Amino acid sequence: DVLDIVIQVQHSTLPTVTVNNGTITENSISVTVNATDGESGIPSPATYKYYIKKSSDGNYSSTPTNTNNNSNYTFNSLETDTTYDIRVEVDDNAGNTGAGELERISTLVAIPDANAEGVLTVQGPTWNNGTASLTVKKGESVSSSLYIEYKKEGEETYTRLENDTINNIANGEKIYIHLTDGTRGGVDKVVDVSESTAPSADIKLSATTMTTKG
Repeated sequence: DVLDIVIQVQHSTLPTVTVNNGTITENSISVTVNATDGESGIPSPATYKYYIKKSSDGNYSSTPTNTNNNSNYTFNSLETDTTYDIRVEVDDNAGNTGAGELERISTLVAIPDANAEGVLTVQGPTWNNGTASLTVKKGESVSSSLYIEYKKEGEETYTRLENDTINNIANGEKIYIHLTDGTRGGVDKVVDVSESTAPSADIKLSATTMTTKG
């Protein structure tokens, strides 16, 4: 009699899962996943389990946000200016589960319209020797990660506002002001700077002495 001996080799090495972030918007984060396994291999197609949570929260949910066979996925309907952690799980052919994570990925800040109430305060113009200055400040509700840029009429590029003041503005010149995160710019507020008061002049009258003969 011939005795057949079956030896079952179990692969216990977990798949290597790498997660890279792609496009990020105010309300979405896209990721790309690469999974490898040098022993039993990764199924084709592979099954990807996508999880997301706020970084300030505790553990991930036991239920994936989405499960599919696509190595690219976009998490939508996220909160603006919020930091998230992302986890993706992939099984190999032996049933071992590997996981890759991204930590502290933030959605973009919403850039408000500079014309909206409470977004920017513009004071002035203040005139000095024929040129004007404006004082521009952010509203209290505007994110600290945004800053003010401006350009004068005819200029192609914006300049970051320093010390809350735009100087050397000519009479009749338009100033374009918006908020930016350094990459994206919001809707401009256009300020038409004109000298609305006529220039004042000191007029001195000299006394005249008249003699009347009677």
